[in-house]
Amino acid sequence: MDGTSARTTLGVAPNASEADIKAAYRALAKAVHPDRGGDAARFDQLTRAYECALAEARRRPEPTVDVRPALRRTGWARTAVTAAAHAASVAGGRRPAGSSTRPASPSTFAEHLRRATAA
Repeated sequence: MDGTSARTTLGVAPNASEADIKAAYRALAKAVHPDRGGDAARFDQLTRAYECALAEARRRPEPTVDVRPALRRTGWARTAVTAAAHAASVAGGRRPAGSSTRPASPSTFAEHLRRATAA
């Protein structure tokens, strides 16, 4: 059984997630299960369709998410660039474009207090 016919048997969309496939299978399995008076051949066909569709969904690559806009909004990009600049300067390499020479801000209140009392 191929993925298209399996998804048709289950009644799910071609780009359905694993959760959607599982929910559709459970709903149909309740209706056609032999213990509830359904047909055993139909239940076997449904089970094979579920296994095929689930295997295909697991082979499909996950969509990638671009985190750069979120990093720009939160300020983590500046911290990441500053950390990269520090790592490059320690290694003796060039700083990445857009990096500054000032150190990153303290990440915790305790670190801030330690720096303030040391000066």
